[in-house]
Amino acid sequence: YVANDGELDSALATVTITVRAVNSDPQLAQVDDVSLDEGQALVLDLVATDDDGDTIRYSLDLAPDGAAIDDQGRLTWTATDGDDAYAFTVRVSDDFGGSSTRSFTANVRNVAPTLGLAGPAVAHQGQAYTVLLAHQDPGDDTVREWVIDWGDGSESIVAGDATQASHVYDTRLGTTRIQALARDEDGNWSGPMLDIEVVALPLQVASFASSQSGFSVRFNQVFDPGPINLYGAGRLPGDILVQGPGGALVEGSLVFDDDGQGLRFLKTGAGLAAGDYTVTLRSGASAFTSSRGDLDGNADGSTGDDYVHAFSIGAAAPTTLSLPDFMRGPGQAVHVPSATAGGLPLTLSSPGDVQDLQFEIHYDPALLDISAVLAGNDLPASATLTVDLAGTPGVVRVTIHNDSPLAAGNLQLLNLTAMVPFDAPAQARQVLDIRNVVINGDAAPGADDDGLQVVGYFGDVNGNNVYDIEDVQLIQRMAIRYSTGFAAWDDISPLIMADIDGNGYVTTRDASWLYQAVAGYANPLIPAMPSAEAIAQAAAQRDAQAASTPAPAGEEPADDTDTATTGSQAPDTDGPSTPQVRFNSGLLDFGIGAPVNQADNWQVSWVGGSSKPAGNDWKVILP
Repeated sequence: YVANDGELDSALATVTITVRAVNSDPQLAQVDDVSLDEGQALVLDLVATDDDGDTIRYSLDLAPDGAAIDDQGRLTWTATDGDDAYAFTVRVSDDFGGSSTRSFTANVRNVAPTLGLAGPAVAHQGQAYTVLLAHQDPGDDTVREWVIDWGDGSESIVAGDATQASHVYDTRLGTTRIQALARDEDGNWSGPMLDIEVVALPLQVASFASSQSGFSVRFNQVFDPGPINLYGAGRLPGDILVQGPGGALVEGSLVFDDDGQGLRFLKTGAGLAAGDYTVTLRSGASAFTSSRGDLDGNADGSTGDDYVHAFSIGAAAPTTLSLPDFMRGPGQAVHVPSATAGGLPLTLSSPGDVQDLQFEIHYDPALLDISAVLAGNDLPASATLTVDLAGTPGVVRVTIHNDSPLAAGNLQLLNLTAMVPFDAPAQARQVLDIRNVVINGDAAPGADDDGLQVVGYFGDVNGNNVYDIEDVQLIQRMAIRYSTGFAAWDDISPLIMADIDGNGYVTTRDASWLYQAVAGYANPLIPAMPSAEAIAQAAAQRDAQAASTPAPAGEEPADDTDTATTGSQAPDTDGPSTPQVRFNSGLLDFGIGAPVNQADNWQVSWVGGSSKPAGNDWKVILP
């Protein structure tokens, strides 16, 4: 350019002007507020522009934890908790310092947790019932505790992280609804309901205990002892199968607990030998069953399976006290064996180191009357014997001292003078329990080999209280293995009632011995049954004693009818009766109803006098 002052132009001058471009800030499109559920993912594709075409970058000025935005403007976030509002501010910028922001709010709704409640369809009364607990929350909420309504008026509160809860239904039976409630930061949440059926627990074994004498079993409820048998017709095994070392069968007898919830198996003869044993209790309507169904042997809540238990017996104690197993009927003195007439023997087996001995014998006086304890054949005359029979009824306490040790081996230490009361119930049985054994001042657990008493007449295998030809036939059948025992005594070892000669086996010889008694011959191996007059006299004494005892106030006088005569056939003293003949140990009536000899040989063998003469204490009893 030139300048002019009105007269002259200046020299030419040059000026350079640089025009620079103006930067435009990038712009972010409008972002509206959003709403979503707890646990839901938020994905927004944001849109931004720049008039200058500059590269745009995205960032978050404000956002909750976990939110992110990438270079393409995609914003992602997972809602973690509700109900709540979360603020977002998104910034877009370019390389020349231009930027702009948009803000919006994410409104998050709370979502209830998903609760799980599961359990078996059936609960058993009296047994723990367990439910499984589970929960899932889409957000960050934490279950703090569970409240379980068991449907029977009771609740349980367990920790929020618990996975199960248990309850025992003591009295309730029938359909029951269980409901679980969970508590978290947002409140209480009701879970699903579980409908179950509470049923009575089936018959199950509650405990099992073994000893040298056998074993005892306790059940969770009363069971029916009637169908249970160990022996009977044929060769089938009984309802209790006991196998010892080498699989050998173990023979024994049963005694049922007074409360109806247990039993004891006593091995016949000597105690269990050392070794491994397996016991099987059979389930079924004709075996172990109760009012709630058959035995649930494996305790899974379902009936019908056997109970199987294995146990081991260690070596026998070096010193043991033993009482024998025996059967005697009401009114009979107890002599074992019968021919000895020596009473009930107690045997000591020892290595020869016993100087001081103390023990007790516990028994039921209603089944056995022990009147004296006498020195046995092998107790030295130098020994001091102290016996307490007058203390606790049903307990005999014995103390023995000798200045030198008693001889080693098996010693017949004592003889108990005993008889079976006339009113002892037929087929009752008890364990003669040796307890509290102290040897040379030290307690001796396991030194007892208990005895078994069965109320019945030795040899009367059909249980009708007389010796008859059927008894002989039944023993013969067992001797040739047509049966394993006797139906009338199907839970008692047949050796106790039918091993007449005591050789440890039931043989045809035993049947022959009994046949002699049936035929009227005296036999020292078979105890004589009490006479009818003895039974009647005992009944009269009981009646007189009852009549002389004043009845408690408010009670009616006792009926004088004699209902306790169970030991043998006795005359009916309450009304007319036919004359009867007492012929040895049986009764013969002129009506030939149940004679000792069979009816078809009555006239020949007795009236005709063709039978062999015998010393008969017969009497005619007139009403």
